[in-house]
Amino acid sequence: MNEIFNIKTEADFQAKCLETFLYQYENVEVYRKFVDFLGKNPSEIKEIKDIPFLPIEMFKNHLVLDKNFTTENYFQSSGTTQMLNRSKHYIADFNLYEESIYQSFEKFIGKPEDYIFLGLLPNYSENPHSSLIYMVDYLMKKSRKPENGYFLYNHQELFELLQNLGKENKKVILFGVSFALLDFLDSFPNTP
Repeated sequence: MNEIFNIKTEADFQAKCLETFLYQYENVEVYRKFVDFLGKNPSEIKEIKDIPFLPIEMFKNHLVLDKNFTTENYFQSSGTTQMLNRSKHYIADFNLYEESIYQSFEKFIGKPEDYIFLGLLPNYSENPHSSLIYMVDYLMKKSRKPENGYFLYNHQELFELLQNLGKENKKVILFGVSFALLDFLDSFPNTP
């Protein structure tokens, strides 16, 4: 499966997507039933745009997992306080997942080792199955910068750290959910 990181052309990407679709159709029972229910014939799907995508509802109510794998590991959506049944995304291979994080980050942004990672993710840190927290933790581990860290509601400390890092011209990525970022910005209304 690691050959997905060696795709060089659009045609290679298209071929790999179609191959993955057929694999999932054959090996993920819930997905096969969904595609069949839609009346789609897998052999007639020739373009990415024609691949049926599972609605999020399926991840809330069904085990979506390749029949060749068993795992206890999963990520769970953050949901809302009223939501009892949250979607689960099972992870068969964390090494592949981490390699995907690293390769994607490096391709589109740069080497994680060159960045400081900060997190403003108050509710997410309370979810032990958060994929966002897992990703940020992984990037912090790769970065190994002493400034890496999470800031729940301590906006002043985060603000001062961002100012200092800016003065030092350091590369910083702040991960935050919209409500937390808005609260943070509201704490400093007169700051340019």
